[in-house]
Amino acid sequence: MSERQGKPGLREPEKQRDIFSPPKSVTWSRSMSIQLVCSNGQVVAAEGVAKLIAEHRRSIAELERLGKRAMEAEGTDAILLGQRLDAVMAEEAALRRRAAIAPVITIAEMKMKAAHFQRLTAHGWCEIDVDDLRALLDSFTKLQS
Repeated sequence: MSERQGKPGLREPEKQRDIFSPPKSVTWSRSMSIQLVCSNGQVVAAEGVAKLIAEHRRSIAELERLGKRAMEAEGTDAILLGQRLDAVMAEEAALRRRAAIAPVITIAEMKMKAAHFQRLTAHGWCEIDVDDLRALLDSFTKLQS
């Protein structure tokens, strides 16, 4: 037994962490569903409004985390984080569009979507395009009564 392992409170030094891996404080659910876009541009059907909103919230949280890290990074780390940030921003925009377009089936889903987009605009978490707002309002008008 080494001297370090025998004393409580002493830990082994941490290894250098890859800049693209999430910090240890971030935990991801293994049950999180991933929505894919096919190479031909066709979007895979959504599993529901709640899941789309949850995925969009996760992408916003990842954007915030990467943005904070990019502001502190220097040199090549800043360049790599900037590229990753661009990719995550594109993913966030696609998820926001899918959440806006997703049809609502119940009044509860309509309220959930409205509350989500209201929070986005009220807190300035992301910019909402006019096309996204139109798609959101169109999805409300198609509610089956």
